[in-house]
Amino acid sequence: MKIKVAGLRSGLNYNDQLNLITGKFIEEIEEKLGGKLVPADLSDYDCDVKLIFIQSGGSENLFLQNIDSLEEPYYLLTNGSNNSLAASLEIMTYVVRSGKKGEILHGDADYIAGRIKALAMGKSIRKRLAETVFGVMGRPSDWLIASIPSYEEVREKFGITFKDISLDEVKEVMANSSDNDNFTSSNPIRWGYGKINAKGGIDYINASISGIANNTANSSSLTDDGIYDLSGRRVSVSSASSVTSVLPKGIYVRNGRKFVVK
Repeated sequence: MKIKVAGLRSGLNYNDQLNLITGKFIEEIEEKLGGKLVPADLSDYDCDVKLIFIQSGGSENLFLQNIDSLEEPYYLLTNGSNNSLAASLEIMTYVVRSGKKGEILHGDADYIAGRIKALAMGKSIRKRLAETVFGVMGRPSDWLIASIPSYEEVREKFGITFKDISLDEVKEVMANSSDNDNFTSSNPIRWGYGKINAKGGIDYINASISGIANNTANSSSLTDDGIYDLSGRRVSVSSASSVTSVLPKGIYVRNGRKFVVK
């Protein structure tokens, strides 16, 4: 967890007493946090949480003068001394009226450290969500007019990406990854696809994403007569006719084409 802090204080408040007060305040937070608050420039946002330490009154115009160097949401840290809380409230009022986001971190060291940890965790979760694609199967009924969110709005607000998955795509994965059982006989009729194989389904999807399932493997080692698993390892069989009886269940590639052994 990397936490950085940049300070703002009035030019009239550079004195030893203020330095002692703010120094002790930071040390108490670091003790509860279990880590250091790293001093940084106002524009340095290479961290999990960036704090703007409002150290005294008279910092309001300094914030406004440097706002182009700051990023939302603005996290204002204050200990309340030297009119710093009043300055923080004035700044946050301006922020809110401008339609921007921010928060004042004020209270004892326990509360502030806990809030910083929560903010860092929230950023980490949002980052992971932004790297994830959620599949959506089906749509709400027409009368549920408030239950169909805009995928674009959700992505902008939460960083989550949705992708519609058709029933045909689900059937394809099940048909190529399920385990046959006594209910999947093709004589006189085939009932369903067998038992769902979660790992097999994931392997099939990963192979499709990587391009193997679409016959787009670029490696020359996958385009000979050899048989390979999805990790690119060549597997040995005594003859082509014994492939399905010798190989374990799974997905394999031969001549750049995928096939499934059930």
